[in-house]
Amino acid sequence: MIFYNLATIGLIATFALYMQKYRNQWLPMVHWIALYAHRAYLSHVFWLYWCWKLLNPLHIPLMLLFPLLILLTVGLAFLSAFSFHLIWVKFKDLLGIHRHLTNG
Repeated sequence: MIFYNLATIGLIATFALYMQKYRNQWLPMVHWIALYAHRAYLSHVFWLYWCWKLLNPLHIPLMLLFPLLILLTVGLAFLSAFSFHLIWVKFKDLLGIHRHLTNG
C-alpha cells in the first residue's frame, strides 16, 4: 500500500509539474479544486458518518451503497467547505477585515 501511495503522489506531482511548465489552461481550476479538497478533508469524515447513519437503515445493497456514499460525502464536503468560505468572507466584510492574501 505504501508503494501505491508513493506512486500516486509521484504521478500527481509529475502531472502538476507538467502543467506548470507548459502553462496549461486548466491550472487555475486545478488549484481551486485542490484548495477546496484540502478544506473539505475533515468534513468528509463528518458527512460520511452521518450519511452512513441515515442510509444504513434503508438496507440498500452494499454494491449500491458505497458508490452512493462516495458521491454524497464528496459533494457535501465540497459544498460545506465552499459554504464556510462564503460565510467567512461575509463575516470578514462585516468586521472590516481586509487581507490581501491569496486564497484567504
